[in-house]
Amino acid sequence: MPQEAKTAAFDLSTCVSYSRIMGVSKAFIWFTQHPEEAKRYAGKHVAIVDDGVAAVADSPWQAYQKAKKKHPDKDPALTYIPKGDFLIL
Repeated sequence: MPQEAKTAAFDLSTCVSYSRIMGVSKAFIWFTQHPEEAKRYAGKHVAIVDDGVAAVADSPWQAYQKAKKKHPDKDPALTYIPKGDFLIL
């Protein structure tokens, strides 16, 4: 691996470029970079669109429907935020 790759800062612009290459969504990148905000929604289903939470609900279907109302041209990423500590891999 080239030296510059080992020392490059891992910021959002790096992630967005990586997402284009690897097919990782902006929603996933946002989620992995904002674990403290995600903890606010512990025990809930969350719909993420681009770079933020679009909807929070008790079921994934409700979260999806709310997000599609706000962002009809987007496909929300759905996740469940567990209660307690969690690890994002």
